[in-house]
Amino acid sequence: MSRSRWSSVLLAGLGLVAVVAGASRPLGDVLPRAIQKHGGWTPDALAAAARETDIPEGGTMQGYGVKFFPPGSSMAGQNERAFPAVYQVQDGKFALVYPKTFASTAPVLPFPASSPFAAR
Repeated sequence: MSRSRWSSVLLAGLGLVAVVAGASRPLGDVLPRAIQKHGGWTPDALAAAARETDIPEGGTMQGYGVKFFPPGSSMAGQNERAFPAVYQVQDGKFALVYPKTFASTAPVLPFPASSPFAAR
């Protein structure tokens, strides 16, 4: 395989692994499965391994899980266990306020008058 082709395969594979969840758990989960079960770390092998990933909610550093909607679904390829995380600056520090299951504190609403985002 040429160096150019190898580089594109490597980048595609690493990109897919990063998209899976962006943390070390998916790298340690997807990459070995791609190599052992699907014969390597080609984009097709990584995609097949990623589709088999089943990490429960709370199982990644970011708090969400990883399970992809199957082919044929209108959401195929999307992580069905992903969720947005909403942070708010409170007392000069970032605080996770949503989702409630992972929140470190309750949101301050409405925003205080000193906030540039306060209703005027």
